[in-house]
Order: sequence, then structure tokens, then C-alpha cells
Amino acid sequence: MPDLDITGQIRSIIHTGSGYVDPGAVCSGYHDGESVGVNSTGTVDPSTSGTYTVTYECMDGHGLYATDTRTVVVIDENTPPEIHVTYQRPSIPRSGGDYSSDAICIDREDGNISNLVTSSVSFSGDAATITYSYTDSYGTTATTSRAAKVLGDAPPTLVMRGQSGASVLEGSPWSDPGAYCTDDKDGTFDAFSRGTVDTSTLGTYSISYMCVDSSGHSDGTVRTVTVKPAATNLYPVLLLSSDEVHTGVGGSFSLPSATCTDHEDGSLPYEVDSDDIHGVDTSRPGVYWVVYYENSAGNLSVDAVAINVNP
Repeated sequence: MPDLDITGQIRSIIHTGSGYVDPGAVCSGYHDGESVGVNSTGTVDPSTSGTYTVTYECMDGHGLYATDTRTVVVIDENTPPEIHVTYQRPSIPRSGGDYSSDAICIDREDGNISNLVTSSVSFSGDAATITYSYTDSYGTTATTSRAAKVLGDAPPTLVMRGQSGASVLEGSPWSDPGAYCTDDKDGTFDAFSRGTVDTSTLGTYSISYMCVDSSGHSDGTVRTVTVKPAATNLYPVLLLSSDEVHTGVGGSFSLPSATCTDHEDGSLPYEVDSDDIHGVDTSRPGVYWVVYYENSAGNLSVDAVAINVNP
């Protein structure tokens, strides 16, 4: 078989209107290496896009035959590459970054060249635009872009330590437990506060807390602290509806109702001494005492009712 060699590339790509000259092929005889003429069939129309095939044939003096083909692809002028964003990145830091791996690119001339895509980021306030681009080997550029949020768009969240409404006795020490903030960009940091509490002076005081993140977003809240008179916390007030009850020998009796109130804590439950109740002997005339008390805060309040068993 003769040795048939195509001159140049066996597959080439040209733009419409660029012109095309077939570089041809050479052939040499198998036995003697003598140059043999080459015939070609097929034409290329550089004005019309499409795929063309040029076939080369040769036959040496011994009747041996060889053939090969060249493919020529004619594409439209200025056909851009195609970029597709495969990962819709929801948010990015304000410092930006390289996001070219979020996209793939296919080009008719250069094939899959995703690794050559470049990216750039522009910012407008708290919004960002990511632009992807690629310029192919013929100088044709393709771009596409998408929007993304900038990390830190959400405002911080302020968390108050302790209760939002607090009370302290006059003259007692009080320490502000403070507050802190959490932010999707800046993490956790202490809030700053404004306001003081003077425990030597009765009244209601406000402590304001505020935090501002690096994007300028803020959050705030207020704690109310009431300074109450110290004396009001000494004892709850225990009042009976009656201070004595009368019954006859062998009769029955009912204990009077009572209320117990505290300046700080409001209404409080009270207890009745069960031993006193059991100690009332209605079979014998006399006066028996039943004690009521409240001691939940360590400040004991006591009152009693006289049970009179009459002859």
C-alpha cells in the first residue's frame, strides 16, 4: 500500500467568510518510494457553515491503492462560547473571591473549556453581581452574570442576659448582667449599654442595649429595673377575715378565710398549722388558738384566730 500523508491538520475549523485553500496531500510508492500523484474529491464552501469532507486517493505503479480524509468545519463568524452557571451560590463575603468553578463553558472551536472560565465580582450596597467570562481562540467573548447576597445582609440578633424586667431593694447592690449579639457575618460579640441604676433612690430605671454589625445593621432592646423600698420586703401582710370563732361544746366550726400579699411578689399562699387544728377539742370548753403563717421568702408573717368553745 502506498504511503499517503495529509498535509496539515486532518480536522480544521474556520469561520465563514475567512476563505479556505486545501493544503492537499502527498503519496509515495510502497516498494520504490517514488512520488505518486494524489487525487482529491470534495469541496469546502467557506461562505456556508457546515461540516465538509475532502477525500484523498492515490495508486502506485504496482496497482496498490491508499485513501484518507480531511474534515473541515465552517462555523458562523462571531459565534460565542456558551457559559452555563451550574451552582447558584446564595451569598458571598464582601471580600469577594474566585467563583469560576460555579460555571461550565462549551465552545464550538475549543470544546469544553470550563477550567478557563474567569469570574469577577462587583458590589452595590448589600448586593453583589458575579460575572463569568471566556474568550475563545478566535477572540470571541461570552459573558453571563448572576446576583448574590452579601454575607451580613441580615441584622444582628441581640440577646439579653437575665430578665427584661428586674427589681432591687433600696440600698442593695445591683450588677448589670449585660447583653450580647449574634451575627451571620461577625459572629458573637458584646452589646454596648446606656443607662445606670441608682439603688439609693427609689424609682424605675431603663438600661438600653444596642449592637451594630460591620454592615451597619443594628438591633436593640431595653431592660427595666425598679428600685423598691427595702422595708416593704421585710414581711408579707397576712390578714384574717375574723380573729375569733365561737362554737358550743360538741359543735363544729369553720376557720376564717385569709389573704397574704407582698409588695414585691403580690399575692402569696399561706398555711394553717395542722397541729393547732387537731388540738381544738370541742368536747371541752375553752379558747384554742390556730396559727396562720407565710414563710416562702424567709420573712415570717404570722396571725392567729381564737376558737372559743362555749359551755
